[in-house]
Amino acid sequence: MKKTLKIIASVLVALVLVVTAVVVHHFREQDIAIRMIPNEYSYCGKQIYGNNRHYKEIVTWLKENQSGWKITYAT
Repeated sequence: MKKTLKIIASVLVALVLVVTAVVVHHFREQDIAIRMIPNEYSYCGKQIYGNNRHYKEIVTWLKENQSGWKITYAT
């Protein structure tokens, strides 16, 4: 009986540790990978490229706000 309780307690502790690790990993702050910004975007139904004012505004905004992002289920 005592051995069974130790096994159950060990499994529960391991399960709590795994769940905690998954939650902490999932809700960590995230960064935008600036090196992966595409060369063009679809913006208001048209393609914009590197020399377009709107493209430059989007890229500048992404660079200025690249860190501190958090996952939310509302989006």
